[in-house]
Amino acid sequence: MPEHLSGHQSTFVTEGPLARMQLDLFYVTLWVTTFIFITVGGVLAYAQIKFKAKKGEERSEPPAQTHGNPLVELGLIVASIGLLVIIAIPTVRGIWYMETIPYDDEDMVEIVATGYQWWFRFDYTDLGFTTANEVVIPAGRNVHFHLRTNDVIHSFWIPRLAGKKDMIPNRANSMWIRADGPGYYWGHCAEFCGESHANMRF
Repeated sequence: MPEHLSGHQSTFVTEGPLARMQLDLFYVTLWVTTFIFITVGGVLAYAQIKFKAKKGEERSEPPAQTHGNPLVELGLIVASIGLLVIIAIPTVRGIWYMETIPYDDEDMVEIVATGYQWWFRFDYTDLGFTTANEVVIPAGRNVHFHLRTNDVIHSFWIPRLAGKKDMIPNRANSMWIRADGPGYYWGHCAEFCGESHANMRF
């Protein structure tokens, strides 16, 4: 069965532009941090093997000590800045893209999503009707969710379409998504909100 019809939830199976952007950012961060881990671990392992006490040496005597190397220190600073920039550029670009609601899209669907303990209410403001724990959106069109909560903090999450966005009391949040094609896209509350939190799905 195709992934988009199976109901399987995974951030590694993306079905929308926001989810793809966030997955790309994850991979960039993963490869950069993996490189750092291997480099630091390799240098540490080399130092432990290279400079360990040899047979016959007096183990109570410390090895020859060196202090300061401007070239090494400068190189490490430049490398650190470079790695941070590699992560920072797509991060800032992604935040800007995610937070820029396409208001100029006249075909965008407007939906007010309200979290309750322990269910979701969806009001289709353009169409004038309400659903509970089920939301239907047109494939290939932008959908603007106005996020509200009636009680405690909830977190609105559709893993294959976009990242999480909190529903906070007395605060208006919003997010937009777009599904590439028709299918079942399961969502749920990603913030522990009480005893029946696990049942807060849509």
